[in-house]
Amino acid sequence: DEGYSGCFHAKRGDGAPYMNEFNERDDSAQTVPRLKQQPKQGLLHKSPWLVLVFSLLITGLAWHVATDTVNVAKNAYFDFRVREAITRIVQRMQAYQQVLLGVQGLYKASVSVERHEFRSYIGSLHLADHYPGIQGVGFSLIVPAAAKNAHVGALRKEGFTAYDIRPEGHRELYTSIVYLEPFKDRNLRAFGYDMYSEPVRRAAMEDARDNDRMAMSGKVRLVQESGGEEQAGFLLYLPIYRNGLPHSTVAERRTNIIGWTYSPFRMNDLMQGIHGERASDLDIEIFDGKEATAGSLMYDSAQNHTAGPSLRSSLLSSTAIEIAGRPWTIHIRALQGLHSRVDSRRPELIAVAGLVISLLLTWLTWSLVTGREHAVAAVRERERLIAELQKAIAEIKTLEGILPICSVCKKIRDDKDAWNQMETFISEHSDAVFSHGYCPDCAKKVMEDIKKKP
Repeated sequence: DEGYSGCFHAKRGDGAPYMNEFNERDDSAQTVPRLKQQPKQGLLHKSPWLVLVFSLLITGLAWHVATDTVNVAKNAYFDFRVREAITRIVQRMQAYQQVLLGVQGLYKASVSVERHEFRSYIGSLHLADHYPGIQGVGFSLIVPAAAKNAHVGALRKEGFTAYDIRPEGHRELYTSIVYLEPFKDRNLRAFGYDMYSEPVRRAAMEDARDNDRMAMSGKVRLVQESGGEEQAGFLLYLPIYRNGLPHSTVAERRTNIIGWTYSPFRMNDLMQGIHGERASDLDIEIFDGKEATAGSLMYDSAQNHTAGPSLRSSLLSSTAIEIAGRPWTIHIRALQGLHSRVDSRRPELIAVAGLVISLLLTWLTWSLVTGREHAVAAVRERERLIAELQKAIAEIKTLEGILPICSVCKKIRDDKDAWNQMETFISEHSDAVFSHGYCPDCAKKVMEDIKKKP
């Protein structure tokens, strides 16, 4: 019989040996599900660096946009301040022109204007309060050469015993400053001065006379200067003609003019306070004429401010204006005060915040990536332990099946058809360790056998 061969061998009802079923169970027990092998995640491992690069690019773009926005805002604010500064200069000069027009009206409404009348009129204007920067208002009388001595004698009779027309020397035509208010301090030096004798002043006086309009002189040194802390100066002239006589043509104007009302100006005094509390925001340079040269520089506000890197600002403006027929070139540049009025720290704040956020995002991404790797490693370690446990359980289950065992020698047949001692088979298929001894029955039998031996 196939199931005997000298040893007891059990069969199932379908004729297949139980050992085969046991082996199949054993094989299935050895099969352990594995975590699918993950493909190499090169991009995943690079993701922290990609996040850092991308974040820095976004930060750089935001910084660039913020910088452009700040620059646009600075340029717009600078342009506004330039227009404001130019407007204030023009408006101040227009106000001073109105003063001379008022004096001209005084002469037109009078047969003659005496010294006390002139002083009273100018005093009523309160120049120091309403017209800051104006040096004074005066009248320069034309004195023909033939009438010079009589003119000088008349002034000396008024009490000005040292009066004379200056500078000395013979000229075909003289002019003399006979009225100048306020008549004190620096203005006393101008009394009797012949402005027509100096070329720059003369050009402006002739322009005013021939065109019957306000005329401004070029850059001059005022006779009011004493030699200490001098300032560049200029003058405004307005012609005064004889009442009732025509002055429609140039010839009529030259014939019927009696003199000029005028105002002298010291540039620093004129510009003092014109820009208010924000004057330190701008460096303003005013040049006489259309050319900006060292010789034509009349005013530089930087002399009153600390020069430094701010004077090399990229915010620069050059504007040409005309006042009473005379061109001025005005250069304006931004100082540090103007930059501080615009929120120029935004790009730096964006850069710092962007850098911090970029580093945080990079750290979070790195944490997520490394956390996933640790999780995968933990799963794999768990599966390894499960596999080992399943293997141990499978080996134990090997002894739970129906074993082919010899009925006589008690040897066990393994799945390779080899017969093994019971101790050997069990030791190979489990962790059991054998120790040999006698059971009570066998021990009694052995002892009897020993006693029976001679």
